[in-house]
Formats: sequence, C-alpha cells, structure tokens
Amino acid sequence: MAKFYAVKKGQKTGIFQTWEECQIQVKGYKGAIYKAFASLQDAQNFLKDEIKENPNTTNEYETYAFIDGSFDVETFTYGSGIVIVDKGNKIVKKLANNNREIAELRNVAGELEAAKFVMNYALENKIKKIAIYFDYMGIAAWAKGDWQANLDYTKYYASFAKKIMQEVEIDFIKVKAHSGVSLNEEVDKLAKEAILDFKKGNFDKLSKKVKSDNYKKNDDFIFGQEKDLLEIEEMKTKKFKQESFFD
Repeated sequence: MAKFYAVKKGQKTGIFQTWEECQIQVKGYKGAIYKAFASLQDAQNFLKDEIKENPNTTNEYETYAFIDGSFDVETFTYGSGIVIVDKGNKIVKKLANNNREIAELRNVAGELEAAKFVMNYALENKIKKIAIYFDYMGIAAWAKGDWQANLDYTKYYASFAKKIMQEVEIDFIKVKAHSGVSLNEEVDKLAKEAILDFKKGNFDKLSKKVKSDNYKKNDDFIFGQEKDLLEIEEMKTKKFKQESFFD
C-alpha cells in the first residue's frame, strides 16, 4: 500500500511519496516533525493543522509575530496589521498603500507586506529565530518554495524571504481566520484601521491642494473638487489590468 510522508518541520516541508525522500528532510534536523499516512488527504490535513489557542503555541518563542491584511476595493488600498512580541515587548504596526501593481493581490498584498516587515525587523534586530502566525497559506508557501510565484510581486516576495531566511530561522504557523485567537483578531482590526488612516491622509492632502489653487472656498465646492479628483483616480484604477493572485 502506498504511503504519504508529511514533513511539518524539517530541511524542507511538504508531502513525499517515499521514505527515502522524507528521510533526507528530517535526518539530523533538530525537532523534526513528520508522519506517514495511508491517504494524501490525511497527509494534507496534518500539514494544515491550525492553532486554536494563542498562549500554548507562542511560549516556545522569544520572538513571534501575528500578521494580517485587508483591502478596500473602492480606492484599491491594501492595509497591513502587525503585532510583534519581542522578549515580552509588544510592538504594534499599521501599514497601508495603493501601489497599483501590488494592489492586484488585494488583501494578500497587505499580508505579504506585513510578512516582509516582520522578516526585516528580525534581520535588523539580529534575531536568530522568529515565528510568524498568519492565515493565508501563500505567506509560507511562496517563502519556502512550495508554491511557484508567477506574478512579479510574488516573485519578489519569494526572493526577499529566501534572502532573509539565510540569516533568520522562521517558523511559519497558520492560524484559522476569525477563530478567536486574540492577537490574530487584533491584527485583523489593525489592517482595517491602516486603510482608514491612509484614506483620511489622502483626503486631507486633497483638501490642502484644492484650497491652495485659488478655488472657491466654501465647503460644498471644496468637497466637490475632492470628490472629482477621487473619481478620476478610481477610473484610472479600474482600467488597470487585473490578474489573478492565485499562483
């Protein structure tokens, strides 16, 4: 009977069809986690095990991070929510932008930007090992080469992660979205707040521009000018070619 060998933690993670292939990934690897299954589905389920509680899974790490992403379809803005716990110190970060090429990936763009921020933080602070908790499989799959990156930005992310992982050991841990894990819920909220903050910042900039161009100063007119500018940007965005982010 055929067997499927699932390696959750080893030189390379994934599912292997022979013990010889599996052994290469786990032999000599400290803390290797692997198991043999009679069916492919069972092996896949083993790799996709999701954490249910926060404290028990993070205790083994001095430094860990939770990340999430969000997306606003009206303005093509993506947001990132990040919480890093570094030796007991909590670092909270919100990021947002509307780079059109990256925005093709919608909320995934925010998650990838968040992952990059955490990786760079670990590198700059000379952290040797960090866990990243996420709810989108591509965060780990592109970084580890389990998924082939086809878009320019996912290729860039994969290359970026590969370079960081030469210096920093990263454990990628999937969390079920909206499952009640407190820090995962927090980063979900932060990602949405990041978009609102970004939109407000752009709105304020438009207000200053309109007022500085000797336009009529009454509030109704100013709002109309701002609305026109935003609509022009939205029209440009809608013309931008959309590609699937499912590599």
